[in-house]
Amino acid sequence: MIITWNTDPSKGTFAPGSGKYSSYYQYDTVSGKFVRVRLELGRAASQSGGDSGGTGAFFTEKRYVGFGPSDSARTSQPTRWSINDKGELCFDGAALATKPSAGLTTFDTSSTTFTDSTFIHRGNPVTETPNYPEGIRAAHLSLIANDAIINQASTRNITAATASSDDLIAALKTKIGVIVDKPFAEITNDDLLACLKTQVAQIKTESIAPSKESLDSCLDTVDELIEGIKSEIRDKGLVPDEDFTAAFDDLAAKYEAAKTASATGKDVSKSIKELSEAKTALNKAVTTIDEQHQASLENQLDASEVAIEAAQIDSETWEGIDSEYEEAEKSTSLDEYEESIGNDEVVEAR
Repeated sequence: MIITWNTDPSKGTFAPGSGKYSSYYQYDTVSGKFVRVRLELGRAASQSGGDSGGTGAFFTEKRYVGFGPSDSARTSQPTRWSINDKGELCFDGAALATKPSAGLTTFDTSSTTFTDSTFIHRGNPVTETPNYPEGIRAAHLSLIANDAIINQASTRNITAATASSDDLIAALKTKIGVIVDKPFAEITNDDLLACLKTQVAQIKTESIAPSKESLDSCLDTVDELIEGIKSEIRDKGLVPDEDFTAAFDDLAAKYEAAKTASATGKDVSKSIKELSEAKTALNKAVTTIDEQHQASLENQLDASEVAIEAAQIDSETWEGIDSEYEEAEKSTSLDEYEESIGNDEVVEAR
């Protein structure tokens, strides 16, 4: 699931000309990919020297995020934090909310183990009425966030902290124009939608790639079992009975169907489930063949069992990622795209 939200650095006391522009967050709850587009001007540099205070799009490959009242959790006491089995950020064992809501504070970290030196970021309160620089919209900031995810890199210092609002607006418009490959003043809603959908398709493909690679490796192990059985029949005198032959032929067919599903991206989870059922049937049929041949195939049978279990997890991850991006990828309007990632909840920016 893709969620987006905005925060209010002015704590509700925004004054025109102050440069207290909202941050825009975009978070993939499945993969953990996280981007914060920070637009606030006038920030001080961090004491550690790692952050100049400038505006930018800050990307993290794997982040844990939660939301709660500002006084509900203490970032100064990191050993009281944890990550539960669901991947939820917890304080004193209690999971924080996983969805943003107006007035709640954003808490986020990249840590999975917590010591006295672990950093947990406390953001500003979530707002449904963000303050963006003039002429900048949520869709523009989604372009920037998607670009950071695709490049897997932060863009630091879009402007310096000391920049003026006009400087920030100009820099953002230049960056957006580069991403869309068109001067900002000429960019239409159709241009925005086309670029956003292209970005989403690329993000989805790259997010799925590790699961596909792992699944294909698992299928290679099943292929080794199939070839091993063929070798027992061809070279080692195995004479299969009718039940074994039927089970083996079904496994081979389900393996080919799974390979096709992996290549096309269609019915991946379904095909692996059917492969698992075919392997279960083969396990029963194997007991009808000679013990010598059973022993010869034992390692391959065990390895394929483990591989299919892993492939089932990979297929579920694959389809989970595919599902969360499907709406955005198929959007026919900018409104539909923004609704698919939660931008529709943003009230017209000030």
